[in-house]
Amino acid sequence: MKKVSAMLSGLFLFFAVQVSAKTITIYHTTDVHGWYSARPARWNKDNPVRAIGGFPALAALLKKETNPYILLDGGDMFQGTPEGALTKGMASVTLMNQLGYGAVVVGNPDLLT
Repeated sequence: MKKVSAMLSGLFLFFAVQVSAKTITIYHTTDVHGWYSARPARWNKDNPVRAIGGFPALAALLKKETNPYILLDGGDMFQGTPEGALTKGMASVTLMNQLGYGAVVVGNPDLLT
């Protein structure tokens, strides 16, 4: 009887998890190198002044997200611009905290400061 009860409990938990399964969206950034603002898409021959990227664009995208999400970064966060280097990464940390990053990895240029 205990085996049957345990088996039924296991099946119930399995189906309960299946019924409540949701889509989780994963957003990933890497090699930001202190480029917090949008910049021109110079590679785009049709519209080289079109602004792309930046934390404000990412924030706007996240506001539209209807699924639960996790935000990750693969490193190289701040070395590359004065606002990143002069703050020794604190500008990156502040912006990433405001956006709600779940986890980040420190990149090799970030260790040099």
